[in-house]
Amino acid sequence: MTKKHLSFLLACLMLCAFFTFSTVNEAQAQTPVCKFVFKGTLAGQQVTFCFYPDNNDGNVSGHYFYGSGNTGTLGFNGTAVYNQASAAYTQRFTEYNAQGQVTGYFVGTLKNGVMQGTWTSTNGSKSYRYNLVLQR
Repeated sequence: MTKKHLSFLLACLMLCAFFTFSTVNEAQAQTPVCKFVFKGTLAGQQVTFCFYPDNNDGNVSGHYFYGSGNTGTLGFNGTAVYNQASAAYTQRFTEYNAQGQVTGYFVGTLKNGVMQGTWTSTNGSKSYRYNLVLQR
């Protein structure tokens, strides 16, 4: 191999490394970090909820998954409003799938690191209890 070919090959490898590294960094930058993680059950199945950082304005968002997450995630957003009388947060979240379609609603409370309430399907035909405990 000539010196010219070797220089060309080295330049190609450097470009490939650059584009691979920049693509990985962009993907990592787009993945929100979990500020709070809750684990527990929904409809008797193990779930993990991830809450994204917020502005402390009562609006929250995040995602959750069943089991180990192999079946994908569902997103949620809504409100968590502090009620001084009960010393708890009243929560109302809308659940949506990967296509952005609304798939259900969560209504419940958060008190002393325990989140509990009811999930209801969009048409109201199904409802399940959830009970989650703050992990971090």
